[in-house]
Amino acid sequence: MKNNLFIHIPHASLYIPAEYKRAFLLSGEALENEIASSADAYCDELFDIGFGKRILAEYSRLVCDTERFRDDALEENAKKGNGFFYTHTLRGNPLRNDDPALKQRVLTQIYDKHHEALSNAVEQALSEHGRCLIIDGHSFSDDPYHGDDLPDFCIGTDAYHTPPVLAETAVGFLRSLGYSVEVNRPFSGSMVPMAYYGKDERVTSLMIEVNKRLYLEGDTIVKSKGFNKTKDVCKQTIIKLMEAM
Repeated sequence: MKNNLFIHIPHASLYIPAEYKRAFLLSGEALENEIASSADAYCDELFDIGFGKRILAEYSRLVCDTERFRDDALEENAKKGNGFFYTHTLRGNPLRNDDPALKQRVLTQIYDKHHEALSNAVEQALSEHGRCLIIDGHSFSDDPYHGDDLPDFCIGTDAYHTPPVLAETAVGFLRSLGYSVEVNRPFSGSMVPMAYYGKDERVTSLMIEVNKRLYLEGDTIVKSKGFNKTKDVCKQTIIKLMEAM
């Protein structure tokens, strides 16, 4: 089953090439703070568990959010300027102008290439093993902006691609360790390539969102003493999910 496992990490990168950075309305410390606060800090490390294929977005989500739908008409967040091409920050402040030429370049050179890699990996797994499991790895801030009394972990599900046993296993295991867990709060859903979305039940998917308070120092992006423990919990949770499938 390990060869059938894919871990998708869309929001960990802090990297913004100069050609894209010039398009932002923010600069200096304000931009650096926005890059850091919008990132799922260290999720590339939290979900580096020693097995399974990882597919990571190369650029900051401020350049291209590969987690969004390609078509803005399908993406609820696009109404707020947070489709795959952000024109506003996650809190609604102006980020960059809606430049159609730049948006098209981001779409074809970044978004489409990322999703091609993900689709190819799924296709190969289905061809060789008949099914696959996608873990969508994220983190979130313990911030009133996302709601009150936020859990330690959020498990995101898809009505078609998440068998109930997956969510039940993740929730049960994490709660057995003493963590608070909620399903689809504060975030919902889980990544599935569009070629398979709503069409192929052999492609299963579950999102694991980790509250940053478990592994970062306060509001910083400095690792806390809890980092290694949190990483091990992520690994053990995924092992339980693989066993359940």
